[in-house]
Amino acid sequence: MPRVDKIKIFLRFNSYLIRYWKAGSALLLCGVVSIIFSLFGPYIGKLILDNGILGRDMRSFFIYTLIGGVIYLLRQVSDRGASVLKNSTTRKIKVDLARSVFRKTQKLSLESFRDKSIGGYASRLNADITVCSGVIASTAPELIKAVLRLILITLIIAFINVKILILILCYQVIVIAQARFFARRQEALARAFYKKGWDMSRALTQIFSQIYVIKASGTMAAVVRKYFHIFFDSIRSEAATTKLDSISDALSEISGKLFFGTVGLVGTLLVIKGQMTLGSLGAILAYMSQGTAAYTALVTVFERIVLNRLSLERMAEVLDAPVYVKERSGAPYVKFSRPGINFKNVSFGYRGGNDLVLDRINFTVMPGSKAALVGASGSGKTTIANLILRLYDVNSGGIFLDGCDVREMSLKSIYSQTGLVPQAPSLWSGSIAQAMAWGGRSIDASEVRRAARLAEIDSFIEGLPDGYNTILEDMVSVISQGQRQRMAIAAALAKKPKILIMDEACSSLDSGLEERIVDNIIGAYPGSTLVMISHRLSSARKMDTVYFLKSPSKMDAGTAKAFAESDIKYNELFAGQINGIG
Repeated sequence: MPRVDKIKIFLRFNSYLIRYWKAGSALLLCGVVSIIFSLFGPYIGKLILDNGILGRDMRSFFIYTLIGGVIYLLRQVSDRGASVLKNSTTRKIKVDLARSVFRKTQKLSLESFRDKSIGGYASRLNADITVCSGVIASTAPELIKAVLRLILITLIIAFINVKILILILCYQVIVIAQARFFARRQEALARAFYKKGWDMSRALTQIFSQIYVIKASGTMAAVVRKYFHIFFDSIRSEAATTKLDSISDALSEISGKLFFGTVGLVGTLLVIKGQMTLGSLGAILAYMSQGTAAYTALVTVFERIVLNRLSLERMAEVLDAPVYVKERSGAPYVKFSRPGINFKNVSFGYRGGNDLVLDRINFTVMPGSKAALVGASGSGKTTIANLILRLYDVNSGGIFLDGCDVREMSLKSIYSQTGLVPQAPSLWSGSIAQAMAWGGRSIDASEVRRAARLAEIDSFIEGLPDGYNTILEDMVSVISQGQRQRMAIAAALAKKPKILIMDEACSSLDSGLEERIVDNIIGAYPGSTLVMISHRLSSARKMDTVYFLKSPSKMDAGTAKAFAESDIKYNELFAGQINGIG
């Protein structure tokens, strides 16, 4: 995503603030009231000093003091109200942002996640949502309040003494130049620090997710050295940021003290000359203090946008990511009765169709049949599975499930009636029973146990101390890849899918166990359509029909026996297994 102006990237999220315009208006009103009350303070102090103390008027002293106290209390009430409204709005925007992100994620095809940067954004999703909600909720009101306060203070000081105002404005030019100089460098360091943080997170994920391979290969020391190289780079970036912040703070502190001293000296001379009262000088110094606070708030607002712009950009990139798979407005839910699969002149290529994986492919899997999809590695078998599930959309042609174009039915029609078992399933969090009901689907416990029996994993689960209530996070190191595959098969079967796709789902199982599981599935779901992607000859032999993907544009169909008797390429594909059997 190209870098954009910090104001523009903030305005991208204006719609979230507009939704709560009433709360935002109330927040702004509280802020304005607080500003007005705070501006009364120094002027009342001037009246107390000039009329009450120096004028030796006790009545004026007590009246103005009482008014000042009441104004202080009212200001505190408005400040507390503004704080409550701000926190409430921030929480609401946080919820809305989270909903928007995950609704968008549901609409994205797998093509969107082929971009590695999306994975980077996803890894920080919770942090980014929290950061962005705070920025969105507080930036506009604080910006308006700071600008309004500065304008009013400028007008009040001009009313009291124009000479002092000119001196103040000259100082502001220096402050603005200093702020711009440091802001640019702070943003560059923040980007570097965020990048190092992502690199560290990715390195740690790689270490712990691949710990078995890393330790077995004896590369742990090298991998750890690589991590610490990134870690120390991050420390250096953090140190540079701290150093720059310290220099910026020190210069601001020194220039601020010098400025106040200069104004105090000039004001004192004006008092001595009788051109200004002592109360007016005190009021100006008080207004200057408020102006400094307002200016600091203004700078803080812009710094917040600058330093958090990376989070805003990442969030905007997720929300603005193109949707490649779009559900037609009003698309109906189609209940499958005869779940056949039909590819008609289907062409597909990743990255917009360049280098076609499939080129005008035609084939039909009959309703309720059991089909094997075979072909060389990388020939496009998994792509076909993804297209059936509409995780991608075809570049041309059409895919029909139960006679209906997948683009004309709701996505829920597909996802609720199909099941997919990938080659390398991941373990879900929570208990085994919860993992077998992906996404919290309402599935009866008896159905979960039935699915586990069909997947030949029930004995293992029931042998665990807590059975189906065993927490998977506690079992990561002891659950084998084969057991993971069987749990994934059970999870898919628990849906009672009308179309089941098994993509190398038994690759970590011995052939005997695989045959039993396939027999269980065929026996339990005779009316369901089964598509089994496999490199095993034994799997192909158990299917009604074998679909042999020979090239992007050629798909042959037949029985395993017919292919074995007449197709040289088929025999070459399974040569080692045929020789082993033979």
